[in-house]
Amino acid sequence: MRELNSKKIEDLQFLRGIAILLVLCAHWQLPMLPFLALGLQDPGWIGVQLFFVLSGYVVTKSLARGGYEPISFMVRRFFRLYPALLTFIAFSFSSTT
Repeated sequence: MRELNSKKIEDLQFLRGIAILLVLCAHWQLPMLPFLALGLQDPGWIGVQLFFVLSGYVVTKSLARGGYEPISFMVRRFFRLYPALLTFIAFSFSSTT
């Protein structure tokens, strides 16, 4: 259940989901007929652009809110991104041997 003081904007979460689906459709090379019918040439590229727009909005909104601490931000990003990256690298090297 969602908390009342949640910092995530639900409408943006929906748009993130749409962007993810567009990128996955491109990577899985699903039939392009539905996208061509809508006038979309490359759904993956549209998904990537949507991610950039959403990220820019969220970063700008959080900077405008104030209280930005660069060190705290970098530490949070490190522990959010690097465990998955290091796990991926470890599995990649272990599968090649």
